[in-house]
Amino acid sequence: MPDYFTLVDFRAMPHMGDATKYPDVRAEASAAHVVGVIEREVKTSFVARTRVEFYDGDGSNIIYLRHPFVLSVTSVEIDGVALSGYTYRTRGGLLRRYATGATTPTTWPVGFDNIEVTYEAGYSTAPPDDIKEAALKATRAHMLATASASAMDDRRM
Repeated sequence: MPDYFTLVDFRAMPHMGDATKYPDVRAEASAAHVVGVIEREVKTSFVARTRVEFYDGDGSNIIYLRHPFVLSVTSVEIDGVALSGYTYRTRGGLLRRYATGATTPTTWPVGFDNIEVTYEAGYSTAPPDDIKEAALKATRAHMLATASASAMDDRRM
């Protein structure tokens, strides 16, 4: 199941306990569809997702990360070499690096696609309860609407 809720959570919903009528594979596919729509529309994830991105170094001391809500920086490589001896700080999608013990950020070397940043980003490590509930309800509605014997009107969606 996608990380917004568990299969146990889904099976506890009204009429979703029948794994023969609503197989786990279909439930997982429906949940993945719903979570994909949620994340596309709000332009972020509500759980931590690993991001690997390449940046051009421009000699400044800031990299503008592409995803909001940075939770942690996993690794940074310059020209394929992992950096060590630095502390990384993020705020509002901006990444700065500090040499150990330094109080001013170090500049990034100039180059084309020379900086690889791997980080975790998402609104939080676990989805808020209202988002979890919305994802569960939408997954259930999607399952019912796409069932072969569905009586749900398409306009209701």
